[in-house]
Amino acid sequence: MEQGQKLVSIGMPTFYRDYKGDYIKEAIESLLNQTYHNIELIISDNASPHRIEVCEEYVRKDKRVHYIRQKENIGEMRNYNFVLDGSKGEYFMWACDDDLWDREYIARCVDVLKKKPNAVVAFGKYVLFDNRLGIRKEFNPAKDFPGGEGGNIYKRLRSYILTRWTDSKGVLAFGLWRRSVLTNNRKGDYWGSDMNFTFRGLMEGTLVYIDKFLFFKRMNFENEKMKPRGLFYRIFRALVLRLGWLVSPLFFTFAIDIVKNKKLNLDEKIKLLFYNLFVAARMFWDKKI
Repeated sequence: MEQGQKLVSIGMPTFYRDYKGDYIKEAIESLLNQTYHNIELIISDNASPHRIEVCEEYVRKDKRVHYIRQKENIGEMRNYNFVLDGSKGEYFMWACDDDLWDREYIARCVDVLKKKPNAVVAFGKYVLFDNRLGIRKEFNPAKDFPGGEGGNIYKRLRSYILTRWTDSKGVLAFGLWRRSVLTNNRKGDYWGSDMNFTFRGLMEGTLVYIDKFLFFKRMNFENEKMKPRGLFYRIFRALVLRLGWLVSPLFFTFAIDIVKNKKLNLDEKIKLLFYNLFVAARMFWDKKI
């Protein structure tokens, strides 16, 4: 460990599913092999049907790994919050149990956060991939979320509201955060809560970009039937997906956070509430959500 490295906490909520194979092992190795060494990896097993022996093996091999097996299934979002509440580092990040990270991911994120004290989260370019089909899509938050680095809170929140969820909106929650801004910020137990979490975080400060592909998010298409779907199916699926967003607390929670924020003036709040309604309505005429 380099002298003076701040502790970085990594929370990995997990629930064993047969299709993962060695994915969780690859994810753990990807994190333990970071060039930034002062980390703690907190793995919370959400009462999987079978014990994940590989996690217990890493506890024995590396003192930075902490493995907790829940006595009963506490739900996905409570498990996410559990690893956050148990963390001790100055910085915090969530890690899905089947994703991969460049070896310099943490080092690069810590470095830019140290240089920019107004920034609350650091994130780089990333790709979606699966084992059979390879890279599915590349994302650049600097392009998909314009205004994230700005110091003006109104412009920053407006930009985030208008960003589509298919363009990095939810994945920003998996950046490296200053843990101090997460004290009163938790994921809710509903569809889209990662976006509300990120929105509240960005109320406290800016996002800082790293112009390098550092994060590789696995999409598990391998067990899906990749046959062509009919027009009726595609229309029905798109409608259900949009209705799912509307009936979730996503937009309502955005509105509550806007109204409660004391850093915004009345005119800014009214405009942000309008943009929030616009995005909800936009889903019904725009192909991209």
